[in-house]
Amino acid sequence: MNSRRDRFYITGYPRSRTGWLANLMCYGTCLCLHDGLAAGKSCLDQIDRVAGDGILHIGNSDSGYLLDQPPSGKVVLIERDRAEAEQSFLDYFSRFPYPECGQPDKGRTKSAFDLMQSNLFILQQADGVLRVGFDALDSVDVVEKIWDFIVPDQRFNPTRWKILDRLKVNPMSEKVRTLWD
Repeated sequence: MNSRRDRFYITGYPRSRTGWLANLMCYGTCLCLHDGLAAGKSCLDQIDRVAGDGILHIGNSDSGYLLDQPPSGKVVLIERDRAEAEQSFLDYFSRFPYPECGQPDKGRTKSAFDLMQSNLFILQQADGVLRVGFDALDSVDVVEKIWDFIVPDQRFNPTRWKILDRLKVNPMSEKVRTLWD
């Protein structure tokens, strides 16, 4: 395990492009999980053990941080309108439910979003958190700011951003399991 690896966290409501951001951050000296908390709270310790020597930054882009104790340290908080995120969640997972979860229930979804809203507020008040508007993720300048915040020792690759900017990244529900299965 390389204890010198810089750790970072990206979070926000579900359907706030955390999968897309995880993809962006897997480049060069950086490795970023998406929904790594599915493997447990020690997901970064686990990835730290298996990452190669060239990996200097490890992170997890995961809405699940808002369901529990918000992370501390280097955090990027994606701020999306709650009603918009909640509706997007219900729409997406009604079409592509996770096998172990079934169809989303409006009552349970509202309760989960209530809890996430409370933890989101905590992060909004915390020091050292980079707050980014969901719609601003379409700007190369904003994405470069996220990159520089997380990986200050490596130049941002605008060509990579151009390639990824045209993509939607969604988990394949039929393949969602813990990372270590």
